[in-house]
Amino acid sequence: MNNIIKMKKHKKGSKNFFYVLGITLISIMMILGIMFSPLFEVSDIVVTGNKLYTTDEIVKMLNLSEGNNIFYLLTKDIKLQLKKYKKIEDVKIDFIFPNKIILNVIENPPIGYICQGNNYIYIDKQGVVIDISDKSPRNIPIITGLDINEFELGKNIDIEDKVIFENLSTLISVLKKHGLTKNKIVLDISNKFDVHIYINNIDVKFQTLDAIDEKVTKLAEVLNHIPEKNRGTLDLSTYKDKIVFSPME
Repeated sequence: MNNIIKMKKHKKGSKNFFYVLGITLISIMMILGIMFSPLFEVSDIVVTGNKLYTTDEIVKMLNLSEGNNIFYLLTKDIKLQLKKYKKIEDVKIDFIFPNKIILNVIENPPIGYICQGNNYIYIDKQGVVIDISDKSPRNIPIITGLDINEFELGKNIDIEDKVIFENLSTLISVLKKHGLTKNKIVLDISNKFDVHIYINNIDVKFQTLDAIDEKVTKLAEVLNHIPEKNRGTLDLSTYKDKIVFSPME
């Protein structure tokens, strides 16, 4: 009698096992069917926040294309791939199921460039070389007078005076805030006690890199009253009292 009861229990347990196994296999097949379904093939890639690269360039950087399965795309892989490009600081990714990806790119724009032989060295606000090109850039301040020992893509430029670069970065940021970097600008810092800013046809004697915000505010006010075609020298050494503009004859 006991043996019969044990056999019945064994048969019941076997049925439960095969039932669970069957449900599991069916579930796996359904999941795989959904994952490989054309429904989840990427058909819409949206890129926002990009100015330095076009949408097509960013999509190409990531080797993305319409038809990629959205389940195979990993956020960390996309971030690592994009961060290989030094002009990109970060990217935020949203997956909109079933087939849309939104990439919000946070760029790391150059603050200026340095001419070194036939190369144009683009640097960011930290002094990191983010691009080296043989093409002449536009609408970016030219930095002259820096004593560069060596440079390498992705690394800080090797210069003697680290402090002067920090001040230079601040100066460019404030010039940009006042809309002055829209003009052609050359920053000559060959003498840190006698810094010159060349804006269009005007030589601005900026002197030392102190009181930057106050000096640039005064500079912006004065430039608004000088016609663009005028040539001359603007002396900021006495900016607290007056600013003298000496036109070139």
